[in-house]
Parts: sequence; C-alpha cells; structure tokens
Amino acid sequence: MAAEECLRFSDRSFCASTPWRGSAMIIPATDFDCADANPQLHVEAIGASGPRILFLHGLGRCSRDFVPLMPWLANRRVTFLDHRGHGQSARADGAYQICDYTSDVVRWLANTVQEPIDLYGHSLGALVALQVAAIMPQAVRSVVLEEPPSATFLESPEAEGCLALFAAMQQFASVQAPVESIVRLLAAIKMGASPDASTLGMLRDGASLRMMAHFLRRVDPDVYRPPLAGEWFKGYDLVSIAAAINCPVLLLRGEVCCGGMLPEKDAIWLAEHLQRSTSIRYDGAGHLLHWQQMEKTVRHLLEFLESI
Repeated sequence: MAAEECLRFSDRSFCASTPWRGSAMIIPATDFDCADANPQLHVEAIGASGPRILFLHGLGRCSRDFVPLMPWLANRRVTFLDHRGHGQSARADGAYQICDYTSDVVRWLANTVQEPIDLYGHSLGALVALQVAAIMPQAVRSVVLEEPPSATFLESPEAEGCLALFAAMQQFASVQAPVESIVRLLAAIKMGASPDASTLGMLRDGASLRMMAHFLRRVDPDVYRPPLAGEWFKGYDLVSIAAAINCPVLLLRGEVCCGGMLPEKDAIWLAEHLQRSTSIRYDGAGHLLHWQQMEKTVRHLLEFLESI
C-alpha cells in the first residue's frame, strides 16, 4: 500500500492518509442550504450502497469526531453533518437551542433522504436524534444515543464542572492561537467547585485535549450561550418526544463520576419511557464513549444495527 500508513481494525484496514475511506466510496462533500432563514450545513458521506446512517456530533465538536467508527461501517452508507455554528457549517446568529439544531436535520432529511435512516447521536447530537425521530417517525429506522445530557443534570450541582468547561470553551472558541496553548488552558479547568475537584487534564489525555482545541477553532462562541443561560432545552419536551418514538433505540452511557452527563436515575427514566429501548452502562467511562471505549462502542453499535 505504498507509503500509506494502515491501521488494522478487526479484519478491515483504514488508511491514515485517506480518512474514512475503508473499502467504501467517498462521496464529495456538499453544502446543504436549509432555507433562506437557516444556515448552510456542511455534509459529507461515504459508501454507495447498504443501509444509511447519519452521525450527529456533540457541542463544540464536528463530524470528524466519528473517525474511529468508520473502519467498521464500510458496508453502509454513512453520512456526517456539521451542526450550525460548528465545523464547516455556517453560523446562525445566536440561534443555538437544541430545537434549532433539530430543525436543520429535519429539513435535510426531508429534502435528501428517501428511505428510513439510522441515526447515531453523541451528546447534543443524541438529543437532536431523539427529537428528529419523534418528528419524523416514518423517516427514522433506529436511533443510537451516546451520552445524551439530561436537563436535570445541567441544573444540578454535579454539573458545575461541565458548565465551567462550557464557559472555558466559549472563551477559546474561534481563537486561532496555537493548539498547544489552548490545550494547557483546557487541561487546567477545574471540573467542580471543591478544592480537590479534578481538572480536565486529569480526566482526558493530551491527545483528546488537542482534538478538542482543534475543533474549537471552527466553533461559534455563541453555541455555548443557551446551555450556560439555562435556555438550551427551551421547547424541548422530553416526555412528549419519548412518547412519540416507536423505533428501536440503543442508549449508551458512562458514569457521572467519570465525566458522564446522564445520571443513573435519568437514564432509567429514559429507558422506561422509550418503548423499544436497550440501555448499556459503560463502567469507568465518561462522556466520550466512542473514543474512551472504542471497541466496545463499535461492537454494541454493530450488534444493534444488525438486529434492526
């Protein structure tokens, strides 16, 4: 394979010089114009055949966040979308509540997809995936939720560290300083109010912090205003959303003590109110399951998709 460096994952090869390639065909990136009053979205896809799956990233990330999952999905049509205000998608003049992100995905699905699709959402993306499945049940075949943050968690004392992180990320968003400088600042963030609270650098390694710093270069600082102001969930009624979903749902969650954002009681409530849900807890893992416990995440994802 010439000078290309290949990383072996199971029985598939993934070439570092051509991210996301695997054995699938790369579809050129496109920019989707939702409507006159909505931001243009950057969309990428790989694969020309097989079941279609759409990946939705978390707050402050971008579609590149799902790179580690790609080698195992070569037999599927995989689509990635940068949320408004993130990555290569356009900014949205402060409209960054969860429902705003949902409206973008609903428009994209209505204009682009002709058959039921699988959704995989991480964090913010998981909340969006849930609402999309409730609004468009005929368009969604299944949903995978990775660490959807609960509204009660963000209002609790346990969220002090998370909100401190959001505030710091808002400060560093769109800053074109050297990645190393931002990494040092991110690593020092206290993830709680107590004197012995862990720093972000104690919870995430240097490579993870570099990726976070890199993603922040293309994030609108305003995306953090709604969660910091307690307005992120405005118009987002989880009770009615859960009641409207009738497709299979896989819920993957970490532990709050390790950085997770879905407390046990909220996870139990969600699993009980989703008619066809399967819930799995990753002991010792935090919020970034697809990075922290990659092989386990892939195994659960593939087993779930094969069962649909």
